[in-house]
Amino acid sequence: MINLYHLSHDSFYQQEAQTEVMYPDTAHFHRSLGAYYKTSSSHPHGYYPVDEALEAGAALLQAGSLFHHSQWSKDGKAILAFVEKHAFLSHSHVFASYMDNVLFPNGKLNPTETFFHGIDQGGQMINEGRITAVLAGQEILSFLDAYTVTHDESLLDKAQELLAPFRTHPNALGLWDSHHLGYYAALTFPGKTIAHPGTPVLSKKTKEGGQQLLMLEAFQVANTLTDGTYTSVVTATHSRWPSLKPSTQQGTGTLTRRPPTGGRLCYKAATTQVRPRIE
Repeated sequence: MINLYHLSHDSFYQQEAQTEVMYPDTAHFHRSLGAYYKTSSSHPHGYYPVDEALEAGAALLQAGSLFHHSQWSKDGKAILAFVEKHAFLSHSHVFASYMDNVLFPNGKLNPTETFFHGIDQGGQMINEGRITAVLAGQEILSFLDAYTVTHDESLLDKAQELLAPFRTHPNALGLWDSHHLGYYAALTFPGKTIAHPGTPVLSKKTKEGGQQLLMLEAFQVANTLTDGTYTSVVTATHSRWPSLKPSTQQGTGTLTRRPPTGGRLCYKAATTQVRPRIE
């Protein structure tokens, strides 16, 4: 929305951006608890998709900066801090995908949230101690978008921390297929919490195809913002998608689904992941 406003100078898009960022702030962020979560009949104690929560926090930071709205900035910081505390696997430098049991039955915050486990409306088992290149790419782009607007170096630092396990070398998580190229479908932590995640299991049977381009985009945007730090990674990942020719300019590429200038201030605008439907 912000990109459209900058291109057209039509105040409609500016107003729409403000309206959209208000939704997560009022619907899912519980300011009195400093927590972001949803509820359902089967999960009454609160759950949330981690990438969605991070994107909401990043969008609020952008909106707070662009529209000089200090409360949005505070709420954005609170959401990012909340997710960092409850969903970040610090030893692997990745976020879990889905968290559950945000609250105790008495309504107080649960300091030990669990990975979301259950069955969706289609009858499929859900184990959201999963790590995928798709969701990680979305999370990283959220931090990069917020950084380009706020210029908060801690956001760029976090994005780079999240990028590190997905570098093709040393391939810390083993998710990159160095022989056939591309990222494997998922790495799953079978445990229940970030404190006790268990030994991760790598799924090598499938890959997520075109959705993995989000990770390539994340590396390209970060490469631009860091003066070519990730040039070797962009070149390596580009070999998986040869139709995307690298730019001759250092730190950029032709994958320009949106410009790397902090423009994605549109809540869930770029999500490609199909989420389980929770009752």
